[in-house]
Amino acid sequence: MARVDKAPRFSSEDAVRFARDLYGLNAVASPLPSERDQNFHLRDASGAQFVFKIANQEESPGVLDLQNSLLGFLGAHPTGLEFPRVVPASTGSAIASVTGPDGVRYFVRLLTWVDGICMAQAAPHSAELLRSLGAAVARMDNALEAFSHPAAHRVLHW
Repeated sequence: MARVDKAPRFSSEDAVRFARDLYGLNAVASPLPSERDQNFHLRDASGAQFVFKIANQEESPGVLDLQNSLLGFLGAHPTGLEFPRVVPASTGSAIASVTGPDGVRYFVRLLTWVDGICMAQAAPHSAELLRSLGAAVARMDNALEAFSHPAAHRVLHW
């Protein structure tokens, strides 16, 4: 499991540069809440929005592929929910990489934006909001009964 102290520490300017260099996207960036990774909200001149994700330096490509596969699987199933889509890099790869000033390689991904409010920013966490979240998780769980991926079969130390 990736450690919190190994989370990336890039600037918004770095995210803008990476998005331009890897995805051909000219956008502005603002940080999003994250625990072990680093995420940025990107918006281009046309108003299109994205999430630029920089993975924890200890995250394996297999786990990132699991996450990408999961998004694609859920997006293709009738859950009544909207899921982000993975945007491939200019090279066609779903997972790209960048090198930090520390010389460490970090895996990055670009996802489409889903309108809404991040749970970390939603306040208060009313009973109605929590019921809605529980219902959404139940619909996802039902769909995932048919999902499998090699990286999913692991122990999570939460």
